[in-house]
Amino acid sequence: MLLSEALQIPNGITAVVGGGGKTSLIDALARELSARGKVLIYTTTHIMRPREHLTMIEPLPAHIRAAFAQQQVIVAGMECADGRLGAFPPLERHLSSLADYVLVEADGAKRLPVKAPAAHEPVLPADTRLVIAVAGLDALGRRIADAAFRAPLYASLLRKSIDSVITADDIATVLMHPQGQMKNVKCAAAYVLNKADDQQRQTAAAVIAARLDAPAAVTVLAGQPRLISLWRDSKCLF
Repeated sequence: MLLSEALQIPNGITAVVGGGGKTSLIDALARELSARGKVLIYTTTHIMRPREHLTMIEPLPAHIRAAFAQQQVIVAGMECADGRLGAFPPLERHLSSLADYVLVEADGAKRLPVKAPAAHEPVLPADTRLVIAVAGLDALGRRIADAAFRAPLYASLLRKSIDSVITADDIATVLMHPQGQMKNVKCAAAYVLNKADDQQRQTAAAVIAARLDAPAAVTVLAGQPRLISLWRDSKCLF
């Protein structure tokens, strides 16, 4: 089964939040979805500039539509001084009309496996149809202070100290928490438990996925992306 099928990616805007593999997930979904339609990659925060896709800097909507005559995947945004791409707000009210699938990275985690959102996060486009919350299983067994972006906020959601070790239950709690990865989510949701590289992490992923309140994909996204298992209604489908 394709990852995009497992997560039931709809037409329109899908926003990706959390830590531990957002960019890799968007890349994997873009490759799959480009076989079915046009794909626009965008961010409401900052992303690294992808090398494999056409990147358009501060484009007009008409320029994007014209470029799709030759391209299946386009990245759009505003160039930042550090070489990353940032949000280009004039484009945002047009997003859902520009492509069959719009994949939006809607918060940052500074490459850490888990996170808690700050007051201004996540930045979800108005027409978002699906939010996917990502967590890296490499957070397990590490201190909150070392593995979580915005560690004090992450610890406060769990009512723990930042020196506490992250457990499977902790990851599930913050993923579902209304002030965690489900903050401001008013649409359909799904979860990705990434970096399930070995049996120990896959066993922990099963504990997490069984608690979650929406479909959950257990993945390894580095290199050739793999869907390890899929969970719905606290049951493993495969």
